[in-house]
Amino acid sequence: MKMNKSLLFIIVSSFLLSCTASFEEKMDKVDDEGRDTRITFDIPVEQTALTRFVELTGSAYDKGGIQKVQLKINDSPFVDAVGAERWRRAAELGLGENIIYGRVINEKGEGTRTPPFYIYSLWEESGELPEPLSHSSVLQNGADTYLMGGWVYNWDFIPAYDTFLKFQGTDNQVKVFFPALITAAYLSQSVVYSGKIFLLGGLKQSGDGHVAQNMVHVRGLDGAVTALKQFSDSAMARGGAAYALVGDKLYVFGGYDYDGNPTNTILSYHLPDVSLTPAGLLETQVELGDFEGFLPGPLVFAGA
Repeated sequence: MKMNKSLLFIIVSSFLLSCTASFEEKMDKVDDEGRDTRITFDIPVEQTALTRFVELTGSAYDKGGIQKVQLKINDSPFVDAVGAERWRRAAELGLGENIIYGRVINEKGEGTRTPPFYIYSLWEESGELPEPLSHSSVLQNGADTYLMGGWVYNWDFIPAYDTFLKFQGTDNQVKVFFPALITAAYLSQSVVYSGKIFLLGGLKQSGDGHVAQNMVHVRGLDGAVTALKQFSDSAMARGGAAYALVGDKLYVFGGYDYDGNPTNTILSYHLPDVSLTPAGLLETQVELGDFEGFLPGPLVFAGA
């Protein structure tokens, strides 16, 4: 039986084409397996960013060549990075947890994607104090935060400071009030009561220890001076204590006394009895007694 020459040509051509396609697919498979496509981040030691604007960097590799590297932050689309084998991309982080992916696109247009990489952006620079300061007594009233006294290292190495500042949360500005405190101190007890700031005692360095101040400041929320006086009894001086405003009473727990000794005494001051005149003195109304240990640590509660 004779076969038509045209039909024979078609059959042979189809066979050769099928062999060629199979060969190319096989070579593509070998090529893909040998490309070793990968992408990595230069993971920082601390995965908490100190600013919302960061530069992400890393490395990528593909034996057959890299077309581009792309990054994705949270729900945003993938965007191109600068560079290939060594790449970088400036990014703005959102506050809180940020989920970041990277992918490399090789010359064939195929991509390899990284597992998620997490960066936490918890802090945002919101301004500057006039000078380095710590251990201030802090009060919050509405959008404003008051910082009174504190610990600052200056030329004479006396850490207690007499500063009186207000940080305005509406515009992140710091206002310095004058006059300052009657005497330098840190870790004073302070509350807002009846629209005024009551600042009691505080600590000052003495030798290798701390001694409490026997003073009371009553200031307006606008910084105006209402009363600047000392306690009538130095035995009532306290600093570095835990405290809380409950109703009309300011409770002071432990802390350091006038002689710099830790104390376990709980005192309460009845604030309505404090005269809001320059002659006013703050007197102790109730001494509740003793308790085990003392609390010379940071603030516990302050507010009206």
